[in-house]
Formats: sequence, C-alpha cells, structure tokens
Amino acid sequence: MGGAVGYAAMLAVMAGIIIALGNFIGFWLAAIVVGLAVGAVAYFLISSALDNLKRSSLAPNQTVESLKEDAQWLKNQVN
Repeated sequence: MGGAVGYAAMLAVMAGIIIALGNFIGFWLAAIVVGLAVGAVAYFLISSALDNLKRSSLAPNQTVESLKEDAQWLKNQVN
C-alpha cells in the first residue's frame, strides 16, 4: 500500500509540475518535457542498478563452503 500511495504522490507532483510549466510553454510541451526528464532519471536508475547487479555475485558462497566442508567431513568419516 505504501508503494501505491507513493506512486500516486509522484504522479500528483508530476501533474503539478506539468501545470506550472504549462502556463509558460504550453501544456503539451510541458508534458513532453516532464516525461522526458522522468524517463531520463528512470533510465539512469535502471542502468545503474543493472551495473550493480552485474558486478555482484549471486552465488550462495557460504552455502557452497558449508557443503564442501560437509563433503570433506563425510569423506573423513567413511575412511
């Protein structure tokens, strides 16, 4: 619910910016300018997140180490 309310608040703020700019440059142009600005910010955030995701390791390293230790312990118990 919080995300939905936050999204509605963002839409209201963008509408206010479009109305404010529309008084100076025309509403259709204000909507394009605000849309392009928000799109540019979204592109930057998405590409930054993808870069961070590519650099991070998604392998469960502790689990892999634990399984290796368990396998070694089992080998020692069998021998």
